[in-house]
Formats: sequence, structure tokens, C-alpha cells
Amino acid sequence: MSATDIIQIENYRKVGIRPPHMYTTFANHCGGYDKVGFIRKDIYNQKVRMRKQHTSDASGALKYLHNLRKKDPVMYVSYTADEGSRLQWLFWCDAESQLLYEVFGDVLIFDATYKKNKYLFPFVVFSGVNHHNQTIVFGTAIMTDETEETYVWFLEKFLEAMKGKTPCSIITDGDLAIRNAITRVMPGVFHRLCAWHLLSNALSHVRDKQVLKWLKKLMLGDFEVIEFEEKWTEMVATFQLEDNSWIAELYEKRMKWSPAHLRGNFFAGIRTTSRCEAFHAHVAKYVHSRTNLTDFVEQFQRYATLVQVSREVCEATYCDQEAYDKMLHFLSNELRRRKSKKNSQPCFDENDNQHGDNYDGILDPVVVRTKGCGQVGIDESGK
Repeated sequence: MSATDIIQIENYRKVGIRPPHMYTTFANHCGGYDKVGFIRKDIYNQKVRMRKQHTSDASGALKYLHNLRKKDPVMYVSYTADEGSRLQWLFWCDAESQLLYEVFGDVLIFDATYKKNKYLFPFVVFSGVNHHNQTIVFGTAIMTDETEETYVWFLEKFLEAMKGKTPCSIITDGDLAIRNAITRVMPGVFHRLCAWHLLSNALSHVRDKQVLKWLKKLMLGDFEVIEFEEKWTEMVATFQLEDNSWIAELYEKRMKWSPAHLRGNFFAGIRTTSRCEAFHAHVAKYVHSRTNLTDFVEQFQRYATLVQVSREVCEATYCDQEAYDKMLHFLSNELRRRKSKKNSQPCFDENDNQHGDNYDGILDPVVVRTKGCGQVGIDESGK
């Protein structure tokens, strides 16, 4: 296995390509399996050696972010470790995200997703929407739990990174820990609850499909406050929901989800956290429950780095007509080539060797169980 082969394997590993597919790719490039020069087991062995090069997975992720901060001094990174020196909370955002928030940070959306790393950490993306109605990323968080204190810490770090600027409104699911944290850290921000999550929860608390139709109209329809109150009273009386505690609790929270009561507040046309769900689905193409932290951070950040470099190229060339024409011609050709090439190869970064601050004392976290992990079966042997 040559040095070039090892570099290629490392690049494939970072983007989530598994050894069998790696081996097939090598065979395609060489013109057959018999010309590769090594077997598939050699790839597995090389992956093991690569993992052992780092003192810990957590330290590798922190060193990677530290190297990015050398190129991007404005980049914000903050983390905590527990009593056993294991990574506990991690939050970061780069200069591009901070600039986007400065311009489009009136509305903030965030939601947790699960099973995107081997420690089963909840993964949270703080996002918003720009003037083209496109989803944009403001910051990223990895956490071991979802308590109120956890979200308080992340929201405080978020405000610190954004120089104290608070959004006009926030849209999240109905998690109590998140609601309490927002009240503590951003008391003046209007908090809207995701209509999709509320309707999903209604399925488990109200079995009648006719009630669900009423709730959907009340959550998504355009009513005046008086009309809303009349229809709610009619629904409760019609379906005899006076003793339903979930319906009563939902009514108490109506100021956070009813369009009639939310009128006058700015939400950029967003009523649900579906943008977060769509972004999580996109992330899931590149990371999964076997992805370690170092690879996870690198995968999530391989896009932000390209955006930052592209901005610098644009700023350096747009004033010069000749340079502009050459760069536009080059980018247009590169775009066509990339679209036509289905199996593009990732680039090797010479700065990938981690140096800088000493994060070797930060140990790998333990695998956590969260509300998104689902049930785990146990067989007769107890496994």
C-alpha cells in the first residue's frame, strides 16, 4: 500500500465511504481487483492504525476546530468536560455563520437530531432563513444531555458568539427544557412552538381523527382571537374534551402557537421546524451512528470552509474585469465538470495533521441515551 493509497483511504474514511466500496473504487481505477496491490483486509487494518494516531477522538475534533480558527480568527469554539475529563458540551460557529446571523438573525430555529455519531450525542443546528428563503446555519452544538442547564449554556454561548444580539423570535418544538432555557437567557424574545410537533403529539393524546382536523385548522388557520376562542370552545364541547389534561395544557400555551394570538410578531413565514428536519436529513447522508467525533466535525465543517474561501476569491476578483472574466470562466467550467462527474474524489488537506492547543487531556465521551435513541431489545442471554 503506497503513501498515495493511504492518503486516499483517509480521504474516503472522512466522507463516510466504507472499506468494501473503497476497495471497489481502487479496483475501478486500477483496471481490476488483481491490479490493486493489496486486499480489502489491508484497508480495515489501515483504518485501525489511523484511529490510533490520535490520543482520543474528542481531542482530534477539538484540534481540528483549533486549526480552522488559525485560518478564521473570528471563529468561535467553546466546550466543557465533565469530572472525568470527558467531552461534555461543544459549540462552534465560523465567521460566515456570524455574518449571516448579523444580517438575517431576526428569526432563530433549532431542533435536536439523534444517531448522527457513535456516542449518540444529540446534535443541534441553530439556523435561520435568508432573503432568498434559503436555510442558513448560524451555529452548531453537540451535547451529552438535553437538560435545561445544558440549553442555557448553549444559548449563552450562542449570544456570546453573536456579540449579544438576540433574535426577535425563536421557533422550537415543545420541549420543556428548551422553553425554560429560552425564558432564562432570552426573556424578551418571542417563542413560537412548532405546529408540526404539536400535531404529532396530538396523535398520541387524542385518538379521534375529527378532533385532529379541528386542531389542525386552529393551528394553521387564519382567525381573529374571538373566532379562535369560539371555535376552541365549540371543539371542546362537541367532543367532550373538558377532562382531557393534554388539551387543557395545549390551550394554556396558545400564545405560543395560535396564529390568532401570534399576529404582529415576525417569523419570516416559518411556522414549524421542518427546515431543521430537512437539514438533518441532508446531514444524515454523510454521518451516521458509527461516525466518530473528529470525522463528524470535519464533515459538517468541509462546506463552511469552501464558502469562506469562495467569498475571499470573489472579494479579490470582482473589481478587476479581466480577473473576473477568467474566474467566472473557470468556475463555470468547474461547475459543469462537477455536475457531470458523479463520483468526485475528496481533496487531501495538508493541514490535516493536528497541531496547536493541547487537547490531549480531553477524553472521549461515553455513549449516552437520549429521548431520540428509541428502544433497545434484550435477548434471552441478556445482551
